[in-house]
Amino acid sequence: MSDARVIFALVLQPSAPLHLFVQRIDQAAPSETRELFAPQQDTAKAIAGSGCDSAAFVSDSVLAISGNCAHLFLVRAGEIIQEISAPAYRFGSDFRASRRGNRFAFSRSQSISNTDRIFNLDVCVYDIEQKRIIFTVPVNPLPQYKLGFALSPDGSLVALQSDNLLRVWSLPD
Repeated sequence: MSDARVIFALVLQPSAPLHLFVQRIDQAAPSETRELFAPQQDTAKAIAGSGCDSAAFVSDSVLAISGNCAHLFLVRAGEIIQEISAPAYRFGSDFRASRRGNRFAFSRSQSISNTDRIFNLDVCVYDIEQKRIIFTVPVNPLPQYKLGFALSPDGSLVALQSDNLLRVWSLPD
């Protein structure tokens, strides 16, 4: 959800491509709901082929699409403005954005081949204006029960909780 819109997906089958819909908050009538991407649009094809399963607004105008896939798409006005592709990783579906929406944090993991057992987990911070990851920290030791991360409202700090350990870092300008 952003200040003006809510985005949602219809789940038809677990293996079905991500099918996104958007609705303005001030227009709650079902007739105002519309599909975010036309099925034949290049953006829709790229996202459908990625295997990503979640979407979240990281600012009022930028949508992040990722979740259990090797891609993280940043979309503005229906067009992909940035794609982070990391074949060795699986990006998480949780995003934590700064209040200004210029930065967001996310997790990415690596698993042992052919299993779901994670051997490497990172938390990263992406700067939308710089168009790059500005901070990466390995989560060590790997959490057994709880993983949480957040950005400060101004995007200058990142906090990471892994089980009973809490750490905070200053981010570069």
